[in-house]
Amino acid sequence: MPSKKPLQIYFVLWGLNKAERIGGSGDTDVVVKWKDEEDKYVVAIIDGKSKSGGRVSHNDISDVALETQKEKNNADYVAIVGPGFSGDTIRTHARKKGFSLVAENQLTEIARASKELGLNLQEIALTFQVPDGLSQLEDIISTKKRELAIISEVVLSIACGNSIKKPYFRKFPK
Repeated sequence: MPSKKPLQIYFVLWGLNKAERIGGSGDTDVVVKWKDEEDKYVVAIIDGKSKSGGRVSHNDISDVALETQKEKNNADYVAIVGPGFSGDTIRTHARKKGFSLVAENQLTEIARASKELGLNLQEIALTFQVPDGLSQLEDIISTKKRELAIISEVVLSIACGNSIKKPYFRKFPK
């Protein structure tokens, strides 16, 4: 699990307006704020979990504490970041409570894609939306990567002196 400081840095690098590391007993680890399309502040709390076994289970999470922290920070979203998550119980419970489960490797991929593809705040904010925000974000990243690959091929082709021709369409018998 990234320590609290790097966890905070991820969100600052994404361009969120504010990422504050709090930590301590009874407090959330990181609070992030950004403005939505309507120029209204949105708040998310991030709870970082580390586990020597590599997987966070439902026993490692206190929904009462998270709900309290959500209220205390007037948060719209709650995300739990960990090395991985084990079992269906934690996933089902998190979905019911509206908590986003983000694995470290997902966080790293989102940070990388944010830099490489220029993800905007609304796209990055999908990280916090339950039940399918992360899958929507993965689709956006995949689409942007394909677009970038096509554009790169076209630019490379032009740079090498090749002309871009209309694709050949073969007529198929009826």
